[in-house]
Amino acid sequence: EDHVVRAVNRAAFDVRALKELPLQGLDVMEPTLLYTFDGQKDNEKKGTSLEESSRLRELVYGKDGSIMKLLPQSKQSPRQKEEPKGKKAEQLQESLQSSKELSPTTNGDSIHHEQKVVQSKENTQKGKPGSDVTPAKLPPKKPFVPLGGNRYSEYRNGAYIPPAWKESELKELARVALARKGRVKMAMEHAWNGYRTFAWGTDELLPLTNVGQDNWGGIGATLVDSLSTLWLLGMKDEFWEARDWVKDNLDFSKVGTISVFETTIRNLGGLLSAYDLSHDAVFLEKADDLGKRLMKAFGTPHGVPFGETELFDDGQSYNTGWHSNTAILSEIGSLQVEFRYLARVTGKSEYATIAMR
Repeated sequence: EDHVVRAVNRAAFDVRALKELPLQGLDVMEPTLLYTFDGQKDNEKKGTSLEESSRLRELVYGKDGSIMKLLPQSKQSPRQKEEPKGKKAEQLQESLQSSKELSPTTNGDSIHHEQKVVQSKENTQKGKPGSDVTPAKLPPKKPFVPLGGNRYSEYRNGAYIPPAWKESELKELARVALARKGRVKMAMEHAWNGYRTFAWGTDELLPLTNVGQDNWGGIGATLVDSLSTLWLLGMKDEFWEARDWVKDNLDFSKVGTISVFETTIRNLGGLLSAYDLSHDAVFLEKADDLGKRLMKAFGTPHGVPFGETELFDDGQSYNTGWHSNTAILSEIGSLQVEFRYLARVTGKSEYATIAMR
């Protein structure tokens, strides 16, 4: 139970941003995990105000374990601890009956989960100093035996055939997808309007202070990275407005040090995906220019690229201090996607050759 509190507490910094959603016409429907931690008392529909020391009891239902409700449990007072067992038994029965009424299912899943949570709490109390009840002994841990390789061959050779969906399951998936579709677009409109209003052309928006900052080289990282999303969501007016910014303002010739990996996945990938969707030559022209400037990072004896490079003419490439003599596998092992596609659409095979080296 404690790990639930800690996990939700880690999101406390975003409470102010979450509270802006209703102001933009976005509301959160139950079931919800958006519970406030700023001390304000909200009604049950909006959330439950919890303290860090609170314990949570969650009621779940369905095969996917969707959370219906989180019930805060305060610490027991000394008087509560001295209650007779008969009283505790009555309270436990009332709690189980309450959870049965809250749960929309009839198969007893919620009751079973509730019993496990309450029993877990009782077992924890049994092991406390001063208790006259001996805690149950845990079974000895079995030694870990690695399963080894050569498993899941059906996935490697393509022989796996997923089970067929039932018609009822397909209808449910379609219903859920349709319900989420509008919400996803509304969330994007909210995020994009904030960026457009307060941070247009910068790398990213700081949403709590409404200030833009250039910490990726000053190359419109958010704008370029969002082009394909705008297109896929049907936000064409926003897409073409962003395209005009790319055409008139995106200039790599004066950009200093950037991360080769981040710039490849955000800017080069963003430009290429926008070109693939719209076939607008502006995006291919900018991608070709950026690709040529990134190629200098591959100028090493072994072919493993540097982590950082300067995009301006005659710029240098190097690794920063924290990985000066090492390369990051997740970075150098994924650059091939963008460079191979760039080679394909430009007809310049050197992009693919140097990335695959």
